[in-house]
Amino acid sequence: MRVEVEITNRTAKLVGKFPKAPLIRYWSYFHPNYGFMIKAKPWIKWDGRVKIFDPSTGEVPAGLFWATRKEIESNEDIQFHVTGKLEDLRLRTEDVVNSDRPYQNKCVSDMIRFGRFGGGLVLAATGSGKTMMAAMFMSRLKGTCVFMVDQLVLLEQARAEFEEVMKEPIGIVGKSLWKPERITVATVQTMHLHRNRSDFKKWTRKLDAMIIDEVHEQMNRRNFETVQKIQPLAVYGLTATLQLKTKDVRTRAHALAGPVIFEFPLEQGQEEGILSKGVSVNVAFTNKMDKEDMETLSHVKAYTDMIVTNQKRNGVITDLIRESRKRGYYTICLVTRVRHLRLLSDALDDVPHRIVAGSFGKEKIEVTERMKAKDKFEEGGVRVLLANTVFKKGVNIKRVDVIIDAAAGSSKDDAIQKYGRGVRMHEEKSGLIYINISDVDPANKKNWFRRGARKRERALMKVGVPQATVYSESTPSYVFDRAEELLKKTLGE
Repeated sequence: MRVEVEITNRTAKLVGKFPKAPLIRYWSYFHPNYGFMIKAKPWIKWDGRVKIFDPSTGEVPAGLFWATRKEIESNEDIQFHVTGKLEDLRLRTEDVVNSDRPYQNKCVSDMIRFGRFGGGLVLAATGSGKTMMAAMFMSRLKGTCVFMVDQLVLLEQARAEFEEVMKEPIGIVGKSLWKPERITVATVQTMHLHRNRSDFKKWTRKLDAMIIDEVHEQMNRRNFETVQKIQPLAVYGLTATLQLKTKDVRTRAHALAGPVIFEFPLEQGQEEGILSKGVSVNVAFTNKMDKEDMETLSHVKAYTDMIVTNQKRNGVITDLIRESRKRGYYTICLVTRVRHLRLLSDALDDVPHRIVAGSFGKEKIEVTERMKAKDKFEEGGVRVLLANTVFKKGVNIKRVDVIIDAAAGSSKDDAIQKYGRGVRMHEEKSGLIYINISDVDPANKKNWFRRGARKRERALMKVGVPQATVYSESTPSYVFDRAEELLKKTLGE
């Protein structure tokens, strides 16, 4: 069946006759929390399907159309006939930023080429220079661009890096400031908040492109509404990790930005000497959970009791931090809860360290203070950082030898993001030792924290990180001896 499609940079519109049912299957997904939602509100009459395609108007995001076109034509009795007007991005040749890294030039070239198709996804390993590639791309635009982040600490960092590289004033929309320029860094929260303001609309009507940093963290309804309001010619999503094999993630990512247009994986960065190599040591800590408890306890309560306030587990963590510092390593310990930070900090009162968090107890920690802590760490003024979720992504830090992941998270993306924080190159660093506090429970394979540990291990294994497992009863000295032995082997020493 021939289906007519009128297309622009951002929208594909099916006109005339077209089969609705098969297209809905490709251009929709089942909400990942549908089962829980129905249990909580059984009266809801909904099949759990989130439709990106509107069959009443025939409209679907152009990026999703381009990403699925070949698959649909191959599997269904459908052939698309595409017409319409696609606009190229306006480019300049003066005052552009260049790179001596071929893959960065290739990425920028692809971003420009796919601008007329609405943009796309850039999948590049942490430390490969996604911010640099964004600056190179934006320096070539004649028009305007907004770089969207989801954290204030990333707002300040990105703006400073762009000004240093591009040698032009970079605007800011966020932190109660409204100062847009040709190139502007903004938080998604502020963009969404002001999307109906007249001056916002006037500014965004002139936007040629939007770049969404850490796009895997920003694929929510708020971002979709913001992008729909703005309708720039091209939208790009930057990320080091994206679970594209998962239907809901894949569909949302393609709808927001478009198909994958460039890839630079971790393994390639290490092979080319752009990123340092590293190893992961899983410190197996027995953390039993009865099946009955899983039926009566909430995950929040279980996490508090088994992870945050677990004195024995915290003792393993602090002993490892002390051993790491004793060996002269620059060490970052990552957790999730502020309360966990406080408990570890109190237990390390004999060890000089800094806290990196959005708040600490009732005390709010400003972005500038967090950046000062990072700078002091890299300068060697302090060699231990305790950090929560504000530090797991986007923060540019090179001088780290050891990362201790004590958060007991279950996200594969988070595990790779955290590991990626430590593989940037540094002249005084041989490689990364990533210590994963791996909760185990031989009697209950469904233990939430055991399953999370297994997910982290598999995620790192999938990207080629060498691993070893030791037991928490081992001395901290043995853990690091094993880690150093594995790292030397990985480095070929």
